[in-house]
Amino acid sequence: METITRRAALQKIAKLSLATAAVPLFDGLTGCCFSRQAQLNVVLHGLYVLNFTKSAIEMLTPDVEGHVYLAGNWEWKPSNLIKSTTYELHGVTPNSNPPHLNLPYNILFPKKGFSHSVNSNLSRHIVNLPYPQSVRLLRVTNDGENQEYADKNTLIINQLSLCQVLTYHVPDWRELKLTNLKWNPRVDQQTCMVNLHFWAEPLYRVPFQHAECAYDKLSQILSPTDKSSPLNLKLGTDKSSPLDPMPGAYGLPREHEQGLAEWYSGGEGSHPTNCSTVMVDGTQGTTARKL
Repeated sequence: METITRRAALQKIAKLSLATAAVPLFDGLTGCCFSRQAQLNVVLHGLYVLNFTKSAIEMLTPDVEGHVYLAGNWEWKPSNLIKSTTYELHGVTPNSNPPHLNLPYNILFPKKGFSHSVNSNLSRHIVNLPYPQSVRLLRVTNDGENQEYADKNTLIINQLSLCQVLTYHVPDWRELKLTNLKWNPRVDQQTCMVNLHFWAEPLYRVPFQHAECAYDKLSQILSPTDKSSPLNLKLGTDKSSPLDPMPGAYGLPREHEQGLAEWYSGGEGSHPTNCSTVMVDGTQGTTARKL
């Protein structure tokens, strides 16, 4: 009969431990993602300017008191985005052209009679994104038409989207990364989707006056070209919007549409949770420029 020494026993235990630890790894390589191809949803929560330039997107956000700035996966603790830092998304297949922007509930510039340019120097940080395959507007709020007063350079926002999703094709999910951020992409094995969230909004409930301050800050990024009449973006509604009855984007669970205040408190969230995204069509090179 074989004599089992203490050393041999420890070696066997070590081998069993390694085999057990390897199970999740091999499970993660099964299913549709065995090919390593995937789709990425970039999910936006909060106050942004998406500046569609001739070749890519600048994602900008003002520095607003009470806002937190985070990015990462939904399930894991997201990371803080550092002030005065530029982040770039790598590992996706860029679309050759920008997606259709003239969508319902989209706060879109340029608008007739509005004089403005994009001042990225006023952004707290910058995220550079390639053109996505599509843009989806989720949790839409409609409290009447947006009111435009071109003579006063004012837009009163009554209809908007509380969550936006930019979708990309990913040739190899192992190559996905956001520069200057420690992010470990998590692939859903059933849908082959990866979700990367960005937050620029309050962590807790805030009064309506918060939105006034936030949109004033956002207006400064969309500075008027002639400097004579400041651009004024004003939130005209305190209505919020429930989660979409069905997932509004493939691979994005309904609960992932929540704002931070809703997610953290399990309640209604801020009132209103209406820090939203303004999109600037500067693809023709005539309305958007850095100062």
